[in-house]
Amino acid sequence: MAEQCGFNKLIGVDIAKELIDEAEKNLTNYKKRNLNTSIQFVFEDAIKYDIPIDACVFYFFIPFVATILHTVLSNFRKSVNKTPRKILCIYLNPLYKDEF
Repeated sequence: MAEQCGFNKLIGVDIAKELIDEAEKNLTNYKKRNLNTSIQFVFEDAIKYDIPIDACVFYFFIPFVATILHTVLSNFRKSVNKTPRKILCIYLNPLYKDEF
């Protein structure tokens, strides 16, 4: 969906290896709209993930418990303080919206 909305550098991060594997399988069947679009999946704990300096849109479907979400959002703030930019967080199932 992100590529179809015009984004061309997409990174999926998940600690569940089976979800990363499934996403990579789905990617082999996906027909890119833009040949320059980069789509990658990273098997890593979101708390430890080094946020790229040009990352500006973050999408959460069913994220983590509140304490982990708090840490991830703190990492976003540190990244923005280091490299100022506007960011957009999309939180589809806002179980812990107060963390934002």
